[in-house]
Amino acid sequence: MKDNITNEMIEELYSENNATFYSLGSLSLSYIYNSLGIGKFINSQPGGFDDNSSNILKLIIYSKVLLPYASRINYFEDMDSFNDKDVYHFTNLLPKINEDLISYINTQIVDKMDRDTSDIVCLRTDDVLIIVDNDGIPLYYMQRVGTTRADLQELLLEFELIYEEEDIRIVEAPKYIRNLFDLSLKNEDVFDSKEKFIAYYLISYVTLVLLRILANKLGKKYKLKELAKSLEKSVILTYDDKSYKNLYKDKILIELQNIMNIPYEKKILLKKDIDQLKASVDNRIELNI
Repeated sequence: MKDNITNEMIEELYSENNATFYSLGSLSLSYIYNSLGIGKFINSQPGGFDDNSSNILKLIIYSKVLLPYASRINYFEDMDSFNDKDVYHFTNLLPKINEDLISYINTQIVDKMDRDTSDIVCLRTDDVLIIVDNDGIPLYYMQRVGTTRADLQELLLEFELIYEEEDIRIVEAPKYIRNLFDLSLKNEDVFDSKEKFIAYYLISYVTLVLLRILANKLGKKYKLKELAKSLEKSVILTYDDKSYKNLYKDKILIELQNIMNIPYEKKILLKKDIDQLKASVDNRIELNI
C-alpha cells in the first residue's frame, strides 16, 4: 500500500462525481462519537432537531478532520436524506443546545472514563479559551471576547475545578487546536453570521473531544495533527463489484485497528464486511469507550 498519499491525491479522490471510495478513517471518529451517545442526544432534542441532525453534525466533523477542503462533506456518508438547506437549518439550531450538549458529553466522559481533573489547564486561541483536564480532554470553552480572568475563575469555581485562591494556568493552544477553532478557516456558506459562530465553536469543541480521546487511547504518543492526517489518508477505493481496495496504512492506523477492530491494515475489504462494520460502530451507543 502507498505510504506517500499526498493532499493533492486526496483532493482528487474527493472531487465532484467521484463516489467510488469510502473514508475508512471516519469510522474511528464514529466509534468515539457513538460511544459517547452524542447522536442519540442530538436527535432527541426538541425544537426542530430530528433523525438527520446527528448525521449532519458527524458530516461537518468529518469535513473538519478528514477533509479540510471546504464543503465536500457529502462523500463520507449517504446524503440522500438531507440537503444543504438542512445543514444550514441545523447550524441555526445548534447554539440553542450549546450548554446542554457540553454538559451531556462531560457526564458521559465521567461515567465511561477515569477522568482526572486534579490539574486543569486553559488553552488560549485567538477566539476562545478551552478548559481541558489532565488528559487534554475539553471540559468547556468560552469565547475570549468579553471574557475576563474573573469570569474564568468564577466558572472554574462553579465547576469545583479549582480552589478559591488557586491560580488559573493559561497557555497558548497548540497550532492544530488553534486552527480547529479558527473562524477565518470556517466554511463561509454554513457559518455566515455571528449567531452561528457559537455553532462553529461547539462543533470544534466536539471534534476536539473525539480526537483527544482517540489520541489518549493510543497512549498519548501522537500529536493530534499526526492522528488527523492518518485518518484523512485512510480511504478505500472500489476494486470490483464486491470489494474495496485499501490505499493506505501506517503505524497509527495499525494501532487503532488493534484497539477498535477496524481493518486498517487489510488490503482488500468486502463491501458486505464494511457495511457490517459500519453497523457495528453505529451500535456502540451506551457502551464504554
